[in-house]
Amino acid sequence: MPSSDPAGPSACSPRTLELLRDLIAFDTTSRNSNLDLIHYIRDHLAALGVSSTLVFNEERTKANLYATIGPMDRGGVCLSGHTDVVPVDDQDWSSDPFTLTERDGKLFGRGTADMKGFIAAALAMAPDFLAANLTTPIHYAFSTTRSWAASACPACSPSLPGWQSSRACASSASRRGCG
Repeated sequence: MPSSDPAGPSACSPRTLELLRDLIAFDTTSRNSNLDLIHYIRDHLAALGVSSTLVFNEERTKANLYATIGPMDRGGVCLSGHTDVVPVDDQDWSSDPFTLTERDGKLFGRGTADMKGFIAAALAMAPDFLAANLTTPIHYAFSTTRSWAASACPACSPSLPGWQSSRACASSASRRGCG
């Protein structure tokens, strides 16, 4: 039954819900690799014609993903989020934490609020960003950990065109903000 809460699941676009369902299914507990999820995001963006850059850790078990929609020669807005989640060990979940579940007008699953929900919403906007013929680019920065995401923008990767002069960063990873 749809939620009467304007901020509930019915307020999410079908595209956002589909992406969130897929992202929640990846067990990116901080002790695990995030590569399957990062490759999913890379492939999702590639299907839209957006290329990504992956930056791996030393062990090549985790990666950060950078992608830009819009002009590559100028700063823009960085949408930053982390892909890891805290362990569910010894927690009493009433449903599978890696399956998105709607109950009482709310969505449950490990990472729905921190940060896979944000990442799903940001990715769901990619077709709209592409259609808008942006003059200010949107930079995606999806990281392995929260601590990296909190300091990711705007100079998260000075070697990528436009990133070092980004004007703003959106991330719910930390109250400290970005940059």
